[in-house]
Amino acid sequence: MARGRADDGFEVMVMLRFLLAKQRPAAAGFGLFAGGKTSTIGGFVDISDKYQFNNSTTSSGTALTQSRGVMPGVASSTIGYIGGGEIASGYSAVVDKYTFSSDGVAAGTNLGTARRGAAASGNSTVGIFGGGQSSAAVVAITDKYTYSGDTVANGTSLDAAKFVFAAAGDTTLGIFAAGLTGSFVITATTSKYTYSGDTAAAATSINVQRYNPASANSQTVGYYAGGYNSSSGKLRTVEKYTFSSDSVAYGTALNVAKEAPAGASNSTKAIFATGLLSSFGIMTNTTEVYTFSGDTVANGTTLVGSARHAPGSCSSTPAHL
Repeated sequence: MARGRADDGFEVMVMLRFLLAKQRPAAAGFGLFAGGKTSTIGGFVDISDKYQFNNSTTSSGTALTQSRGVMPGVASSTIGYIGGGEIASGYSAVVDKYTFSSDGVAAGTNLGTARRGAAASGNSTVGIFGGGQSSAAVVAITDKYTYSGDTVANGTSLDAAKFVFAAAGDTTLGIFAAGLTGSFVITATTSKYTYSGDTAAAATSINVQRYNPASANSQTVGYYAGGYNSSSGKLRTVEKYTFSSDSVAYGTALNVAKEAPAGASNSTKAIFATGLLSSFGIMTNTTEVYTFSGDTVANGTTLVGSARHAPGSCSSTPAHL
């Protein structure tokens, strides 16, 4: 039987809706800030905060399985992984898996070495947890966490042992920047970890020596913000590392100098949250929004959870995935 005009029109409408759906941008998602320290000598917490990228609303997330701080986070497109850290009795190897769609938290596979102050970067299939301070030493080791199967294996060691540093990356590599060496020297050096082949090598140094910075990334650039060094104290400076060219340039400084903030980003902006302020021992739960286009910085919405520093962080919509 021949179809009439109404049938043809219906098919056109279906096709248009399909094409529009394909072109629709991914959900804005949220940044996750989990755990941290409410004191310079302890005060470990398990709380988490969510910061919505699209409207700057904040809300409580689900608590971690263990109270801890000074640890990194990394994410697939569906789950965040918060790994390692410092706890009241020493160092942790615990990995918490945070499912973004349900706010469910479950234990993942432990890292190979318990440590604090590691940094992490990853792509759609693996997360690399690199460096840190174990009970024995500051280390250059990496743990390669494969999301499918929750397996952990030794990765390639970074070119230098460091801790309290930060990492950002794209789909092919992570740049591990700044930090303290085993002899507690403040550095500006970087290590490039290439996921395919698991190679690690020295890369372009950032401009400012610092430890305890935050990191975030767009699809093409890593951002390293805040931290501390002995000449300037708490820092406002932001540096931009372009992955394709290994070039470094200054970004727009934060409004407030902070040590040990945390960063999370989608494809258009980064949220830098929490941290130690210039007054000794004073912590914050405030945020700053760094918009990549135009390199603008503005105050964001304060987190719901306690003022603290050194939480783990990741994004439900990583810029590069």
